[in-house]
Amino acid sequence: MGVMNRVIDTNAHVENLKCDIYVDRGNAIAKISFSNLGFGDITAIKFNACGFNSFGDIVFVNGREKFFLIIQDLVIAKNENATELRAVLPDANIKKLDLEECQICYADGSVV
Repeated sequence: MGVMNRVIDTNAHVENLKCDIYVDRGNAIAKISFSNLGFGDITAIKFNACGFNSFGDIVFVNGREKFFLIIQDLVIAKNENATELRAVLPDANIKKLDLEECQICYADGSVV
C-alpha cells in the first residue's frame, strides 16, 4: 500500500469542498457541498472562483480570471455537511470550477 499525503489548511473553516457543474435552461449551475468545521452555524459563504471551459481554458468573467461566488440565506450547523447548494454561474461556458474559501458569515454575526 502506498503512502497518502493529506494537506490540511489550519486556517480553513470548511473542508471536503466539492463542486459539480450542470446546465439547466442554458445556465451553468454549480452544485456545491462542504463540511462545516464547527466554528459556528454558517449563514453565508463567499468563494474566490475560477471557471474553465471543456478544454481547460480559463473563462474570463468581466475581463477577470477570478470572480466571487456567493451563497446566502443558509443554515449550516456546526460540524454538519452542506449538500447540493446551488448557484447560477455568470457564464454558461463554465464546465469546471476551482473554488477557494474567501469569507464566511456566521449566525452570531461574525464574518471571517
